[in-house]
Amino acid sequence: MCRLYAYIGIEPAHLKCSLIDAKNAIIRQSAHNADGWGIVYIDSEGQLQVNKEPIQAACSNEFTQLVESIRATTIISHI
Repeated sequence: MCRLYAYIGIEPAHLKCSLIDAKNAIIRQSAHNADGWGIVYIDSEGQLQVNKEPIQAACSNEFTQLVESIRATTIISHI
């Protein structure tokens, strides 16, 4: 079954804790959802950024690098 994580806030946030470090983080849940991942966020210039890969998030260097670099007020992650 798919998993979604969303953040909407007034202040831009880093979500490494929620998506990678937490006990039940999205990256850990991807072991049960190996068909791929996607992250959509609105960047600092108001542009929608879409990133995705057809591999398990836990096996993706791009997923980890992206999560560590994003700082945004609106983020949706899907596995």
